[in-house]
Amino acid sequence: MNCQFNGTCGFLFHSDSTKSHTQDLILSKSSWPIAQREHLFLPHFKIHRGPEDQKYITSRYLASGGYGKVYSVVEKDTCKEYALKVLSKSQIIKDNELKQLRDEVDIQSRCGHHPFIVECLSYWQNRKNIYIREYPPPPIPLYA
Repeated sequence: MNCQFNGTCGFLFHSDSTKSHTQDLILSKSSWPIAQREHLFLPHFKIHRGPEDQKYITSRYLASGGYGKVYSVVEKDTCKEYALKVLSKSQIIKDNELKQLRDEVDIQSRCGHHPFIVECLSYWQNRKNIYIREYPPPPIPLYA
C-alpha cells in the first residue's frame, strides 16, 4: 500500500519489537563508541539510525510541551495514522527527567488499554531526540 500525502518526514524507523533488550545490548556493543547522550537512555530506548527514516509522513502538527512536539504521522506501508512525540534529549537531561520519561513510557505501554491512557506502541532514540509512537486519542465530545 502506498499513501499519498503532502508532507515531509524526518523521523527514524523503529524496528519490530521482536528482539529482546538483551539482543539489542549485544548488537549495540561494537568497536564503535556510543555517545553518552545515547548511552544514558539505553537499554530502555533503542538506538535507530539509517536509511529507514522515510517510514512515516508527517501529516500535521498537533501540540507541543516542555520537552518537544507531537505530530500526526502516517505510516507509508499501512496508511495508519499515529501520534509521534519528538522529545529533546538535551532538555530531558537538563531537567533531570530521565526517570520520569521511562516511567511514562512504561505506564503507557502497560496500561494503554484503559480508555483514559494513551497506548505507547513503540519508542526509540537517535542522537538528538526520543521518539514515542502512540495511537492518536479519539476525539472526545465535550458535551454528550
